[in-house]
Amino acid sequence: MTSKADSEKQKLIQDKCQIILGNLLREEDNKYCVDCDAK
Repeated sequence: MTSKADSEKQKLIQDKCQIILGNLLREEDNKYCVDCDAK
């Protein structure tokens, strides 16, 4: 079972990863899928 501290740590990591992903998706080169040209 996960302790409250572990849950909070996981949430912080998840939030940080979401910010990084959002920043990467804002870059012009990352707006379209290379494989299928989907947005």
